[in-house]
Amino acid sequence: MALCTYKTDSIDACYEDVVEYYCSCVTMVYNYPSRCGICDRLCPDEKAIYLALRDIEAIRELGRKWAKKTKHQPGTIKRALASIEDRPDVKALVDQYGMDSLQSVVRRLLKDRSFTSDSIAEQRFPGLTAVIVHAEAMSTEPAESTSEKTDWELLVAVEAPVKASEEEPEEIPAKTAEEEPEEATAKSPEEEPEEVTAKSPEEEGIENQRWLEKEPCPTEPYPTEAYEAPAETKALEEEACGDRVQEEQKIGCLPMGSQHNLLVHLQEVLETACFAYGQKTLPTQLRKRGWDCVEAVALRTWMNEFPTMTEAFDTIHRRELLESVVAIQDIAVNRPRIDWPRMNKLLDDALDLTEVLNVKEYSDIVKKVRIDIGKAVEGLNCKKQEAEDQQEEKLQRIAEERRKLDKCEVEVRKYKENRVKDHWKWAESEVEGKLEETRKTLKTARFFIKLVD
Repeated sequence: MALCTYKTDSIDACYEDVVEYYCSCVTMVYNYPSRCGICDRLCPDEKAIYLALRDIEAIRELGRKWAKKTKHQPGTIKRALASIEDRPDVKALVDQYGMDSLQSVVRRLLKDRSFTSDSIAEQRFPGLTAVIVHAEAMSTEPAESTSEKTDWELLVAVEAPVKASEEEPEEIPAKTAEEEPEEATAKSPEEEPEEVTAKSPEEEGIENQRWLEKEPCPTEPYPTEAYEAPAETKALEEEACGDRVQEEQKIGCLPMGSQHNLLVHLQEVLETACFAYGQKTLPTQLRKRGWDCVEAVALRTWMNEFPTMTEAFDTIHRRELLESVVAIQDIAVNRPRIDWPRMNKLLDDALDLTEVLNVKEYSDIVKKVRIDIGKAVEGLNCKKQEAEDQQEEKLQRIAEERRKLDKCEVEVRKYKENRVKDHWKWAESEVEGKLEETRKTLKTARFFIKLVD
């Protein structure tokens, strides 16, 4: 596993051991594999965390409470995790990811209702059923006193920092020449084990996890049937899951038209600032190159030529700044969608460039744009959250009304059953009454027949 260092604003923290920093954002954005697009930290393994917590009663009870309520008291997740922190699997999670990252993952799983719905969990983690069935099958086998790791340890070993064992292997006594022939005759060539090359614990963990995910689980000794939700319920869950993924992808994103217009405007401001700087400090070089107006030079050209034109960009940091500012023009031309953290980084780089060029007028313009757009994005996120809260509240009301209707339906069906029973009793009494009248008539007829005889 590669050595990672975490840089703060003023201190670079370096560790001799391998240290990983994991995302603890409330809403994690997968900008690229295994990294959060907001904080640029490693993304925790949500699947491993779910597998470790899914069977704990305290977590399942918390999931049921979250499914019923729209407003959640702060600190409930932290208290629930603290109550089970002494468990070995939970302690391994805390040691691996930290309490903050673990809380954020549990919050997302609770909000997604993964702990209360197996179908939602299967949609969130494809291939989950096979892993669970295999783990249950393995748990029913008699335990052996071997040094093999459990399924949870194998899953955690993929990302956990692994330290090489310092213990030296015990020396194996050499076999005598007499013992070797006996063993050779005792074992046939088919029974001889293949030579196994020694592998590091990290490689062993990765291979075991791939085996768990890819190799089909034997189902003959333990035949099980996957739960099939009703078609209507399944469609609703798939639609809700798709909406959730789409919302996560668009968190903090401006509309595409607004993003393009903002970057084009920012490019124009920087090109004007660069030309003003050139007129003030580099007039001779501008005349040599024939750059007589703002429109004559693109932003990328300014960034490429500044290192040869002036000594203001001799440091490594400022050279990197020039490379970063070039992305403004590239995104404005190619038009990929970017999130707000990336846009905010571009605005910061633009402001740094204007400050290096010492053009205060254009620095003020960039500052104002950054503040105004930041307020707009914050307002957009607040309105999204407000709409989501209103939706949750209305859905809770609908669920409550549905429960009332279900109760009324049960009462109506029960009333109908009672009425049918009453009708059956009435019919029985009517039949018995008619039969009694017929018996009396028959008895009278028989009496008169005897008199005649």
